[in-house]
Amino acid sequence: MFVKIPPIIDIHTGKQLLNRLLFCQVNGGSQDLEPIVAHLPSSGWSQWIAAHGLSSLFLYACRDKEIIPGSVLSQWETLQIQLLFQNIGFLKIAATLFTDLEDAGIQAVAMRGLTLLNKIYQEPCMRPMGDIDILINQADCDSVRSVLDDKNYALKAVYRSQYVYSIADRDMEIHWSFITAKRYRKRMDTSRFIATRQPLELKEGRIFCLKEENELIGLVAHAVIHHELTILRQLFDIAFYLCMPDMDWDYISTWCRKAQMTRMFVFTIHLTGILFDIDVSIILKHFHVQISRSRDKIVQNYVESFFTVHISQLLARKRNVIYMAEGPWKKMEQLLTLFSMTEAKDIYKRYFESETPRQNN
Repeated sequence: MFVKIPPIIDIHTGKQLLNRLLFCQVNGGSQDLEPIVAHLPSSGWSQWIAAHGLSSLFLYACRDKEIIPGSVLSQWETLQIQLLFQNIGFLKIAATLFTDLEDAGIQAVAMRGLTLLNKIYQEPCMRPMGDIDILINQADCDSVRSVLDDKNYALKAVYRSQYVYSIADRDMEIHWSFITAKRYRKRMDTSRFIATRQPLELKEGRIFCLKEENELIGLVAHAVIHHELTILRQLFDIAFYLCMPDMDWDYISTWCRKAQMTRMFVFTIHLTGILFDIDVSIILKHFHVQISRSRDKIVQNYVESFFTVHISQLLARKRNVIYMAEGPWKKMEQLLTLFSMTEAKDIYKRYFESETPRQNN
């Protein structure tokens, strides 16, 4: 039987906390978080932080560590060290991989985690990584496979648009499509994203990253299409880019219009602005799309879902995903996904299997 998960922290205070964590990452330095924590239930706020994978961000932002319960502080500091060594390992593997591919004349570019660790967050332990995501041109699939096999890297799986290799017990996903979901794949010009890649010099070696606007396009598309905006840490990533002063929003809005993904981006930007208390009104003007009152209510529903999980939120989320799919055929394809076994398993895990929020990678 389903049991409603009680609110862990109230929405107003929770949004204040998220804003402060974001501020400290964007600007650097710590702050006095005690006035905010004082308004949170003593038995719930640390569990909420941990469940959403924000403990390293909180440790970085918190000036007075005494407000963190002793046992919790010890656990978070241990996790922080583990993440540090884990992510350094990912960086070394990525640098070696890029060297191998460049030597073979193959262009590749990092997506999501590697870029976020090195260009966005203040420290390598701030953003957990589950794997390495690399984007290549589809024409290079066989060549990449040959290079990696010659290096004796272990091939774990082959999917419709990616290889999965294991290197030093860490997974590496080689994508030849910017988005895995078939219903959106043709809207993503993978080769163009790769052609505008930018080199990034690390202690471990050179890697290549997407330019900021293309990285944000990928983050939003991935968060919506693959996770339906249910993972708070992904919205944290997006919030960083909303705070960047030199983003080319005309480029992004033009791309969205051509790809028929404007609604998706407008809704995500609007939601992220409200959740993190960021003024995004100037950004949204570039898209020339108004948020309706009915959509405002759904935004509020999404916001509430990060502080308490209840199955009543499911219908609004599903309706909104269909709304964001522009064009009748895309809406039909999105509707059909609701009847898939993968979708049924996700619903069960999120709303019935556990009484605590899931920790998502």
